[in-house]
Amino acid sequence: MKKKLLSLALALVLCMSLTVPAYAAGDFVIEDGVLTSYTGSARSVVIPDGVTAIGYGAFAVDCENVTEIKIPNTVTSIGRAFSGCENLKRITIPASVTEIEEGAFYFAGLTNIEVDPANSYYTSVDGVLFNQDKTLLVQYPMNKAGSSYAVPAGVTRIGDSAFGVCDNLTRVTIPDGVSSIGASAFDYCRNLTNITIPSSVTDFGFLAFGETPWLEQLGEFPIVNHCLLRGPHGKSSVVIPDGVTTICEDAFRFEYDLKHVEIPDSVTKICDSAFIGCEALTNLTIPNTVTEIGDE
Repeated sequence: MKKKLLSLALALVLCMSLTVPAYAAGDFVIEDGVLTSYTGSARSVVIPDGVTAIGYGAFAVDCENVTEIKIPNTVTSIGRAFSGCENLKRITIPASVTEIEEGAFYFAGLTNIEVDPANSYYTSVDGVLFNQDKTLLVQYPMNKAGSSYAVPAGVTRIGDSAFGVCDNLTRVTIPDGVSSIGASAFDYCRNLTNITIPSSVTDFGFLAFGETPWLEQLGEFPIVNHCLLRGPHGKSSVVIPDGVTTICEDAFRFEYDLKHVEIPDSVTKICDSAFIGCEALTNLTIPNTVTEIGDE
């Protein structure tokens, strides 16, 4: 009789172990409703009910095993939480989410992003994440199938890190009406050789095209729509070509050897951090055509 009871008890314990969520109670650090870090090793992670926000870097350290994350309907805000989760394949944004930080899924191995149809702030089109009115492209999944993509008409901004590390892509077409391409938007798209950019784009973020072969094809002075995206590396003296109207954000970032820059009269705007860290640059003449100088 004792042996039968022991066997029954062991069977119940085994059944219970198969139905509990795939994480231990100590796998989450939650402060005032904000999930600040995940420290588990499960493949499938269920974020506890009651969490209202997923904070910056919450899954930055221990997400190498994570392939699936279930977000409860209590979450309203997602920070840059899943950046670097290379094995995360799919995720669903619940109806409760009203805010997603740009770059939240940068370098995450997603093939598809789904959004609850009841969400009033975000939507998914063919697995690509947009804001609800489709004016902002938030995230193109890093491992989405296909070598070419046409950004839909109506989009006016491509968000920070939106296409980051999308190695499958070789061609992207951007429609007229897009005015801004965010920081690191196409960074490390290592096979992207063809990008169609309309004249409507006048704002390029830091490393908007990062380490793409397309940028390298533009030569020593990559200029798009009269904007100098990046200055030449390792030069002590640079003459910016006439016709450039904007020196883009971080264009000469940390060019330690740069001593002399000649800015043409065609330039009207010098963006944020354009010459940040240029320690040898001790004398600079700004022409009277410049009407705007950014921070730092």
